[in-house]
Amino acid sequence: MFIEQQHSWHQAGFPAMERSTMPINADPRRNKRAVPPGPWRQVQASLRVLVLCAYPILGSVIAAYVIALSDQGLDLMLAALSELSWGPDDAGRTLGSAFPSTALRSLLSGTSVAVASLSIWYAARRLVSRSFRFYPVDAAATRTIRKWLPRVLAALPPFAAGLGYALIASRAYDTLAVGISTMWFAVTAALLVGLAYRREWLRKLSASRPTWIAAVRNAWIVELARRVGALADRTPKANDGSVLAGGQCPGGLPAAANETSRPPYGPPEEAARGAVAADHPLQIPDVTASDERLSPATTGFILLACWVYVALAIAFAAFPVGLPRLFGGTALIFFGIGGLSFIATMALVYWPLSRGKPTYTAPAFLALLVTGIWLDNHGMRPVEGGAAAPVAQLPSVHAAGWAQERAAQGCPSGDAAPTLYVAAAGGGIRAAYWTARVLEELSVQLGRNFDCALFAMSGVSGGSLGVSAFAAVHQTLFATPVKDTPPAGGSSSQYLASHKLGQDFFSPAVAGLLFYDAVQRVFPIPVGALDRSRGLENAFADAFDDVTGSPFRKPLRALGAHAARTPMIFLNATIVEDGRRAIQANVNVEQFLDVYDLGCPRLPADRAPSTASISLAAAVHNSARFTYVSPAGRLKNLSDCTGKGPFSDARIVDGGYFENSGAATIVQLLSALDPSRQSHDTASAPQAQGQAGMRNGGGPRPVLLLIRNSPGTEPYCKGELADRQCLSLSTHRLERQPLSPGWLLPELTSPINALLTTREQRERLAVVAAAQAFRSRNGIVVEAYLPDLEKNQPEPPLGWSLSPEVRDNLNTSASTIVRGCKETLQDLFAGRALRDRCDDPSAATRAGDPQKALPGGAAGQLSR
Repeated sequence: MFIEQQHSWHQAGFPAMERSTMPINADPRRNKRAVPPGPWRQVQASLRVLVLCAYPILGSVIAAYVIALSDQGLDLMLAALSELSWGPDDAGRTLGSAFPSTALRSLLSGTSVAVASLSIWYAARRLVSRSFRFYPVDAAATRTIRKWLPRVLAALPPFAAGLGYALIASRAYDTLAVGISTMWFAVTAALLVGLAYRREWLRKLSASRPTWIAAVRNAWIVELARRVGALADRTPKANDGSVLAGGQCPGGLPAAANETSRPPYGPPEEAARGAVAADHPLQIPDVTASDERLSPATTGFILLACWVYVALAIAFAAFPVGLPRLFGGTALIFFGIGGLSFIATMALVYWPLSRGKPTYTAPAFLALLVTGIWLDNHGMRPVEGGAAAPVAQLPSVHAAGWAQERAAQGCPSGDAAPTLYVAAAGGGIRAAYWTARVLEELSVQLGRNFDCALFAMSGVSGGSLGVSAFAAVHQTLFATPVKDTPPAGGSSSQYLASHKLGQDFFSPAVAGLLFYDAVQRVFPIPVGALDRSRGLENAFADAFDDVTGSPFRKPLRALGAHAARTPMIFLNATIVEDGRRAIQANVNVEQFLDVYDLGCPRLPADRAPSTASISLAAAVHNSARFTYVSPAGRLKNLSDCTGKGPFSDARIVDGGYFENSGAATIVQLLSALDPSRQSHDTASAPQAQGQAGMRNGGGPRPVLLLIRNSPGTEPYCKGELADRQCLSLSTHRLERQPLSPGWLLPELTSPINALLTTREQRERLAVVAAAQAFRSRNGIVVEAYLPDLEKNQPEPPLGWSLSPEVRDNLNTSASTIVRGCKETLQDLFAGRALRDRCDDPSAATRAGDPQKALPGGAAGQLSR
């Protein structure tokens, strides 16, 4: 009864919800002068269309935002401009020197935009051109939005590309950026015009060039799609091969409606236009019979698209670094988002609705929730070959050996020799590159005294990658006597760590996220090879394969294990289940309060956490698991390292969730080195205290280096704290602005904003606590944060790749702040009395230094 009533309502051309108030003579097909729909009815009907096209809308908007409005997207375009330029980049490459790969990457990028636009348009057009039994839409009230929504969605990808290049050109005028932006805007306009007049053009083409149309119909790809679709088509057929009532004609055109099929929405003339349009190839009629099945050719094309997507996913999983880099980040974004949007639309929405069933969206999400209980392929992978990591020492024991080795190698020792602790804040590849470059610049400009003073490094997220890269590249230096090390101002080869970090880590991460890990979400059996963590970890390892010993493929504890002067390294992460900090270190951190030791070196292998035998690349990634870009890692046997349990399974995420500066671990390290808190190996504690900078009344002076990478960071050394124990290498030109309450949905956004701002203040609180701990020990606090950027300088992204222009800006900034305070830093690390002020950074340029100073000057100063 209900179905028959619904059938009669649809025959009237109105949604079922409005049938109760509809006059009998209000059928728009019988009354051409029917009253047009009111505003509220149009709003309701338009919202239903938007919900129906949710996947194409999300896909188009997300792709446009990532490319045009995110810092990482703009940086990808900057990198593309650098590749297309004939001028050499920071690695000496030009378009001519890498033409094949650059041309292929540019071709793939352009093709990806076209594929994303057309696939999104096709999916949306299919949805809005049909009436569905389980999702009725008022055709009269939505005629305009149904006509223009697919076209607008198709225009967003090329428009976003043009907008991105236009934004780059607006910051600093670039002829190439203006040209490419104009090209993409022209493509957008041409696409809109082409989609608007495609029927008329194809009708004329079919009339004037019938052989062309026949060639298209008989092309091998069309024939292949038709055969694939025929295999999947289970529609009943008559003996002559024609489709029975309600199905499809053999040629792929809609079958004529019979007495059992429901007529389309709208007046008869609109249905007639749809039927005429269906007689032309490559057309989707405006309105056709509802619940219409797909033609074999169309079904075949959809299945081929799915197979191509899966094939790409398998290829990226097999070659998780080289192949994604060949495609490039821009192409992967458009191919991935466009493909996922198309497949989700056709498989979860159109396919069931065209068969008279409700959408599969709710069952799909329910299946994801259920399979998510066991479908976790993000476990820890031990190092290849099962090599055992060296046993980690307690910090006090390591400090004693470090001090002895420093004296034996001829480094300055005693009361005049400072001991350097580094805290590197998180922030993606920007933090990693800035951390490594600042450390390299200090090493190059200050030479042996800086290298001899480096005692401990604590990193979070990208800062962990930066300190690990610096330690990996300089591991041989830690075992080299001072007399054999190069003097200050050495060759450019000493910038190897930052050069390695200039590689593309974004493409492997995106390939995992949008391809093979996406396939794993619908495959019910966990497959470790489909873990998207592999892309980023393999990219880290590959970048440092030509460094002695391939350090990123070995455990962290193996890094510099042969050299006692190797600094202590702490990589900070967060445990999801209780929010506590977890540390992967080359020393034993069992003494640290309320912290998980991810190594537990005193436990046997079967009782130690699964992170105890992972590679340095995996340990760095555990500290830098960005939200959603990288998954939460699954670890086993998490415990307090006493061997008594309990042993838990848990998930590990980015260390910035807990505290983003790395300074909290430095404070705990100071406590672990305090003799009054020693509980193990007390015989070595006095020596560690006296020679590692822990004595208040004398001994080596502890120095805290805070490396912070956010432009405009509020410094610690200001106001009351600006005294002779604070050395700020960068000038903070921005004044603190008064607080102002937000106006956008404060009831909804205030709790979210509070969570984000309190996270920032926890970082600030950790910095203040660490600085006060060093000041109370007669130490020095040195701040090295990224200077304020000029308006024409691109913002360094928080993603996983940096363009040559951004790297050049970071290089200049690091060189400027170190050179501007070089003499004062030399006095500090040589144990001499500090100067009242640092040098003027512009003096380096006036003296003929090839490194140019930052625009506007960034005066490093010793705060008084």
